[in-house]
Amino acid sequence: IASYTQALKFDPDIDLNPDTDEKEKEPKAVAHQFAAQGKVEEGEKLARQGEVQEAIAFYTQAQKLAPNLEIPEIALDTLCWRGTLHGHAADVMSFCDKGVEMYPQYGSVRESRGLARARTGNTEGAIEDFQSAIKLTDKDEIKSRSQRWINELRAGKNPFTPEELERLLNESM
Repeated sequence: IASYTQALKFDPDIDLNPDTDEKEKEPKAVAHQFAAQGKVEEGEKLARQGEVQEAIAFYTQAQKLAPNLEIPEIALDTLCWRGTLHGHAADVMSFCDKGVEMYPQYGSVRESRGLARARTGNTEGAIEDFQSAIKLTDKDEIKSRSQRWINELRAGKNPFTPEELERLLNESM
């Protein structure tokens, strides 16, 4: 309420109701953007806590509120990585793809999608993503980890044992 009152001092005509039809007046579209950003932030928190289905629901609501919302790289990467580690790779794949589409220059996004692809049986796609991650990142950890996974996948092994997944989950907390 205090924030709303303060906003009204700056612009008495502002409409911060996210349910207002954004076609009627430009400031209403801004309200949708703010509401959508809040949904993404909440979804990211839920993904970090392992509440993947709830996180997906928040990201989906954000996209409905503001279809042109540019979801930050870290938010898409978090949902992809954490969702996959919590056993929901297929459920988060569209967000992994969106992350690579929007932020192709980030190695961590490619590594996350590679993990999701590997967990859903797309070995060739996973190898491709891990190779891209190695080229795009300056982080030695991502380079060595991705190369190790490429080597194991090419040898016909599954590098993502329950122990490895647990280790990755604990590292990313």
